[in-house]
Amino acid sequence: MPTVFDTSDLPVEDRTAAWWELTSTALIPTDISFARGTGAGGAEEARASILSLELGSAALSSMRYSPLVSRRTPRMIRQSDPEFYQVAVIGSGRQGIDHVGNRVLLRPGQMVVYDSSRPFDAWAGSGDGLSRSMVLQFPKRLLPLSGDHVDRLLGTPLSTRSGMGRVLADLLRSVNEEHRMLSPSDLSRLGTSLIDLTATALGARLGRTPPLAPESRSEQFFLLISAYIEENLRTDLTPERIAGVHGISLRYLQRIFQEHGTTVSGTIRRRRVARCSRDLADPALRHLAAYVIGARWGLGTASQFNRVFARETGLSPARYRLGATHGSRSSPVTPGR
Repeated sequence: MPTVFDTSDLPVEDRTAAWWELTSTALIPTDISFARGTGAGGAEEARASILSLELGSAALSSMRYSPLVSRRTPRMIRQSDPEFYQVAVIGSGRQGIDHVGNRVLLRPGQMVVYDSSRPFDAWAGSGDGLSRSMVLQFPKRLLPLSGDHVDRLLGTPLSTRSGMGRVLADLLRSVNEEHRMLSPSDLSRLGTSLIDLTATALGARLGRTPPLAPESRSEQFFLLISAYIEENLRTDLTPERIAGVHGISLRYLQRIFQEHGTTVSGTIRRRRVARCSRDLADPALRHLAAYVIGARWGLGTASQFNRVFARETGLSPARYRLGATHGSRSSPVTPGR
């Protein structure tokens, strides 16, 4: 079961202690102090919430919090050290970390890796609303990269805008949003995939390829190529082009997708129809003819668009749009990933 907690359910004077106790269990022990301000009793109201998921050997925590400082001191490390790596993806707010000699400000969309065996100061400043972040943590021994290599990246901002960094951040968000639909065994397998993705993302930054098992490498390619397809749906996207861009054979590309119960061409088609479905249901795009929307997403002529859309959804584009407009759509409409 996930751990869910919100300080707003507690009296103001109890919130800091409760947040410290919970995060010490869900994450690692740190000294936490919320900013003082104009709230009750002269202190900021210590607003914070967390959703923490167990993912086999890993754990994912999604948090929101008002301005605070979190310190992991040498004394704490001597008292208790689970020997974890933590990967934080910044969602919003002015945040930063001081770790292994690197003091950096972190922008939304960046991630940072830190080591529970090393002291750090992390902070979230004032801004619009609460700061947000997701933290993936797992035992250091499970990361198939040497500690010396990972040390070079500790406390440095890493991008999640492209490549495996983006795939990792997208999967973290998907797990956080869809966890209620996933079984415990699904979550455990995802934990392993997330650790492998972290290794691949860090390895790419270091110019090294981590020693992953063949099945893990196939999963990595599937996630990376799926993200590439999503980003290039408007272009002349073919299996041959995808294989060439990723430096693999067409046969290997097809095998990767067959292992996931689909095909490359089928994935491209379904994702294009999904994007068209979204645009057809958008009142702001009512002025665009349906075939124009189809062409924007690479589905060619009006007759081709009508044929492909009807095969995937069971409705013509015109009927789909009419149903969406009147809020009475009852068909198996938008295809999934």
